[in-house]
This record gives sequence, structure tokens and C-alpha cells, in this order.
Amino acid sequence: MQLIRSAHEALPPGGALVVIEALIDDAQRENVQGVLMSLNRPIESGDALDYSGADFRQWCGKVGFTRFDVLHLAGSFSAAIVYK
Repeated sequence: MQLIRSAHEALPPGGALVVIEALIDDAQRENVQGVLMSLNRPIESGDALDYSGADFRQWCGKVGFTRFDVLHLAGSFSAAIVYK
């Protein structure tokens, strides 16, 4: 949340934040690799989990971003784009 908040504060009106991540699809049915990575994450780094586009949208909305898009990239990666 601190990074998202800092990005929002630094961006001009209409600016965008782009995050490249192996997002889990909201239904948790399409990105099998992302879901498996999320299950493995607590083993690697304690209590950390991967997140879905819906999770990211909610966090960004809390700090004031007004528009959200997800572009599916190669493999299991997506670009989450939020606009101020």
C-alpha cells in the first residue's frame, strides 16, 4: 500500500502506474501457473501471497486511482494499469 500510495502522490492528474506481475485471474481458473506460484509463495517468503487483479484494483482505489485495466502479456504475466 505504501508503494501504491507513493506512486499516486507522485503522478500528475491523468498519469498512470503500470505493474507487471503474474496476476492471478479473479476467478482463479485461467492462470494456473499464477495460482501455483501463489501456493508456493508462503514457503519461499513467509506469509506473502500473490494477488489477483481484483485485489490490486481494490488497493489502488483506496488511494484514489480512478481507472483500472489489465493487459494479458506472454505466459502468466499481465500488466495492471491504473490511472490517476
